[in-house]
Amino acid sequence: MTISNKIKWSFLIAFSLGSFTVKANVGERCLNRNQPHDSYSQKISAYVSLPGLREFLKPVPENQITISSAEYKSSNLVDLQESPSCQEMSGFGFALTESTVLNMNSLEPRLRTDAMKALFDTTIGAGFNYLIVPLTSTDFNDPKLGDFSVCDCKEGENTKSGCFNPSRLAPTLQVLKQAQTLNPQLQLMLKPWTAPPHMKSLGSVKQANPYFGGSYDSAWTPSYSKCLAQSVRYFEKNGFKVKSIAVQNEPGLDLPYPSTYMNDDDHAALLNKLSDHLRAQGSKVQLIVRADNFIAAPGVQNVLRKLKPQEIRPAFAAHCYSNDPQTPKMLTKNGNGRFCSTKKNHELEYLMGECTASAQPDYNGDFNWWMENRVLGDIDLGATAVLAWNGLLDENYGPKNHGCPQCRGLLSVDQVAGTHEILRNPEFYALAHLSHYVQPGASRLILDNGQLAFKNPNGSVVILIKNNAGESRVYSFLTNGCRTVNIKVPAWSTMTVKLPADG
Repeated sequence: MTISNKIKWSFLIAFSLGSFTVKANVGERCLNRNQPHDSYSQKISAYVSLPGLREFLKPVPENQITISSAEYKSSNLVDLQESPSCQEMSGFGFALTESTVLNMNSLEPRLRTDAMKALFDTTIGAGFNYLIVPLTSTDFNDPKLGDFSVCDCKEGENTKSGCFNPSRLAPTLQVLKQAQTLNPQLQLMLKPWTAPPHMKSLGSVKQANPYFGGSYDSAWTPSYSKCLAQSVRYFEKNGFKVKSIAVQNEPGLDLPYPSTYMNDDDHAALLNKLSDHLRAQGSKVQLIVRADNFIAAPGVQNVLRKLKPQEIRPAFAAHCYSNDPQTPKMLTKNGNGRFCSTKKNHELEYLMGECTASAQPDYNGDFNWWMENRVLGDIDLGATAVLAWNGLLDENYGPKNHGCPQCRGLLSVDQVAGTHEILRNPEFYALAHLSHYVQPGASRLILDNGQLAFKNPNGSVVILIKNNAGESRVYSFLTNGCRTVNIKVPAWSTMTVKLPADG
């Protein structure tokens, strides 16, 4: 899995949002309501990244942000209160693969603490809150341990009644508990990469390893759905919020690493049966209709048509590896180009469910690619979450299990002069520009100037500004409290600004 055809720098978000015109009466609600701003400016926090200089999330000097009276006729002024709200954000994160867990547990205490805080700490780290937890082997686990599924049956167990064996998840559970201590808002997506070998059609497995490839045998749907529901209950009993569950990773593929081909009819039937079990056990969990590449959009529609009505809106967890990322627009009811994904106007939620960078990092190019495509681009398309692939890989891009040869983690174990350090890769910083500041449940605001903004549940507002110009620019925002915040953004930089709730 590699990223190809990187888009050249160009801020396309304004165009994909459509053409907006600032109304002439912007700020009229604030007539004769100019507010004192001496103490307010001290409550604003802002951080800037200049990837060309390899400077990331640096505190912004006070003189780059000024507060003034409402400028009613400013053509650059954006009224935050009048900006329409859009999708509700779930969060940001990555896949807690077995390789990530093994790497984390192999670090000396100092580095382990550094890595865990970098990923999860809500004060000094990225504050990632949404993790994919594999229920089986993936292409990133330790081959020495062999392949597995939590639905494997032990010797002597009745395979027809369904089996659940979570023993291999014990190290993952340990890391999750530590992550939850750093970020109490942690939530999980559960997902298998392969069905157990005994649930695959006889003769369909072409690989020497029965976990690699093969076709799902729908005769096992009653017992398999029961096992997947037990997985949800297992994590719930251990104190975790299970936000969502998929029944198969990339179900249209039969690959030489943990995978299973599952046709749309069998996929829908398995989701429906799982839904029955979840409802019976009182688990309110979102169903992932498909966790797959953009090219799988037709399959998403096929499964969605066969899905029973759900209390929680189902989702498409897209992977970034093939086809046009505009595909989510095909999944809207009205098919318009402005994908404002809300419960009222879309029957399907969209999230970026997996993406990875590869090989040695290009801090300037990779940061900008992730910021423009995975952060600005996906959220513009209506994504409620943006999730990367591995969290932490070693200096050899592993451990690997016959999968991507040079996939990179958000963090890397970097060996320098015989010692190890934790390297924060450019995509880590791109996601952290929002993950640290945007709370779960935040509403995305559509701004007239094409930038991104979010209103958190506590009332604070987070603004993400990307200046692709070769000179600094000033962006002005009118707050709910009738203060104009003027933000000077350096050339070729990205800035996150957090405005307090009492603005």
